[in-house]
Amino acid sequence: SIERHMGRLERAESRRSEALAIALDRKLRTQEGYVLAARALDRLAAGSLDEADAAAAAALAIGRELAHVRITFQAHCVQVRTAALRGERRAVARLIRTVTRLNLRVLRFHDRIQMHLDFGECYLQIGRPAEAAREARAGLGMALPGGYCEQGWQLHLLHAEALEGQG
Repeated sequence: SIERHMGRLERAESRRSEALAIALDRKLRTQEGYVLAARALDRLAAGSLDEADAAAAAALAIGRELAHVRITFQAHCVQVRTAALRGERRAVARLIRTVTRLNLRVLRFHDRIQMHLDFGECYLQIGRPAEAAREARAGLGMALPGGYCEQGWQLHLLHAEALEGQG
């Protein structure tokens, strides 16, 4: 969300609470799943790993219940990032395998680019720079031809950090 990207986490949280209340009131399960996935990202940005995991788990349950690939994908991506921040190497590898088994073709193009960026950052955090470089190259192969300049810049930075980590 724009609030999270601008560092306004308190405002983002209040808007998430409003949106979640509306989704629950109107019984909009898909919207509830998206809001919970976004809340998980907000909590992750705030450094609250347990709260991020809880929100991601709730979003994941809805995504599975509805067989909604994008909600499931977003929830798993938060789980991968929290596992990487905790240094849980096996959990990161297991969750990345789980995500890559999803039907990624139904995702939005920018979601797939962001996936490579997130996974690359996670690999760097757990000390696997070769895998991080691979993810950066895969993301760059999509971002640059697609005109996604900001994500392309972030992927170039990730690639440089991965190469530096390789020595």
